[in-house]
Amino acid sequence: MFISMVSGPGDSALTSQVFQQRFNVALSRARDRMYLFRSIAEDNLKNPQDFRLKVIRHFKDPMPTSKMQMDDLIDLCQSGFGYCVTPQVGVGAWSSRRR
Repeated sequence: MFISMVSGPGDSALTSQVFQQRFNVALSRARDRMYLFRSIAEDNLKNPQDFRLKVIRHFKDPMPTSKMQMDDLIDLCQSGFGYCVTPQVGVGAWSSRRR
């Protein structure tokens, strides 16, 4: 999916609930991959609550808090369905094996 963010340095910040909903709808539609094209630099967006700035930062670092210990992730993935999950987010593909 291709997302185009057309904006100029003089545009006002997009911070209201309406814009949050629009960005959420637009950014939640990709199934496999998403590419962001933009006409504004990150440092031209001064308001930290501007959704355009949040989107740009997300594309630069999509999972900043996902640096957990492997043991913690394994504990989160265990279920009663009979599979043992080995999470490898950021490293490779997920794998599972039957117990």
